[in-house]
Amino acid sequence: MSNTKEIQTDYQAYRKELDKYTELCAQTPANSTAYQVYKHKKEEAWKNCDRLEVVLQAIAVAED
Repeated sequence: MSNTKEIQTDYQAYRKELDKYTELCAQTPANSTAYQVYKHKKEEAWKNCDRLEVVLQAIAVAED
């Protein structure tokens, strides 16, 4: 059960990061270096969120 809580905490942190970099991308000119950095960090956060969502769904199924 504590592993599930840790995974949920990690997911929430990555979700917050995803929201942050999505907002920064929206505010930054697309031809800038900063935009490329934000875009990369956003993609990494999205991948981590996606991966953890799958894990959390698998745990939920296993617990049913």
